[in-house]
Amino acid sequence: MTAGATGALVGAPAEIALVRMMSDSRLPENQRRGYKNVADALVKIVQQEGVLTLWRGVTPTVTRAIVLNAAQVFLLVFLVFFFCLFLMLVGKKNKK
Repeated sequence: MTAGATGALVGAPAEIALVRMMSDSRLPENQRRGYKNVADALVKIVQQEGVLTLWRGVTPTVTRAIVLNAAQVFLLVFLVFFFCLFLMLVGKKNKK
């Protein structure tokens, strides 16, 4: 579960840059930020708004990642358990 949270925290700046770059094209010409690439977007965001802006709104993303990872681990354990149980039952049938 910490892997999902860590991934969300590490990926947050790139996601912010991606969203800003995509929404930039919808702004009127005089309001566009004119990001050239992701690195340019990250540098401009940090210079104009501060480093913490890169992690603004990260809480829902981290929460979603934790829940998703927990569900995946639970499902994996559940499926492995029942697969092993199935194999044991089939093995007992074949021994008779």
